Amino acid sequence: MKIFRLVKYFDHKYSLKSLAASKEETLDQVKTNLINAYNLYVNSSKAKEPVLQMLANAKEPFSKKLISSMEELVANINKLSAQLLFKRVVGILDSIRNMKNDPEKTVRNFIHDSVMVNKESDRNYREHMKSKFEMVISRIFSIFEKQGRILQSVIALETPEVHPMGSEEIGGPVRKELSKDKILMFMKSPAAQDYGLDDLETMTRVLSYPDLKSKITTLINAVDRGHVPIDGPEVKSDVEAIMKIYQDRQHTNIPALEEMPEKPEEFGSILGDT
Repeated sequence: MKIFRLVKYFDHKYSLKSLAASKEETLDQVKTNLINAYNLYVNSSKAKEPVLQMLANAKEPFSKKLISSMEELVANINKLSAQLLFKRVVGILDSIRNMKNDPEKTVRNFIHDSVMVNKESDRNYREHMKSKFEMVISRIFSIFEKQGRILQSVIALETPEVHPMGSEEIGGPVRKELSKDKILMFMKSPAAQDYGLDDLETMTRVLSYPDLKSKITTLINAVDRGHVPIDGPEVKSDVEAIMKIYQDRQHTNIPALEEMPEKPEEFGSILGDT
């Protein structure tokens, strides 16, 4: 039953062309996607917005480590088995997750302190740098999380007794999506105000991001059960970052934001039928 559910999930969410595709074809596609992520957001000679390299050149520790990890991954990618590739991907995701959960906001403060402000344009540039960094990190995390889930499915299908679906932190069982009523009810709660999810526009936009949609599902379920969401601060930070990017786009012509979704899915489509 788990295998059929897993197959249906990946066919719908990640557009795998054929569930009968060989392990080699699937791994080749995953490797291609990881390399593309590196070239788009890390490779200093190819990245459209090399903000990570700029920070690494300024001796920012997290950016230096992330670049080093991704360079090593790409350099050795054709030598790695599915299991080893999965571990490398999870390692990079953990590094990003730890940075995002850092209560001191070390990287953001590094950017803040590194840009001298003498006039309003300097202040705008500083905020733009923060937004670019958060956007790049969000995209890398999203791509790596998706490829990690695909790798997990390959490993689980190969050796289900060793790698059952849900046994790794990156994965987890496929859950039933929240109903529209439950989401709308949550939006009226004080908790929704705390996390910046109390208006329709914000909820619609953030639910258009698969990785964040999963976190919000967990958050709403936890609140509904009277628990304090563990990922609450991370969700709030992600929501703020995404909405700031949209707000910046409305007031600027920043090329870095051109690839952001111009219009998210309609509210009903995101929430699904009830």
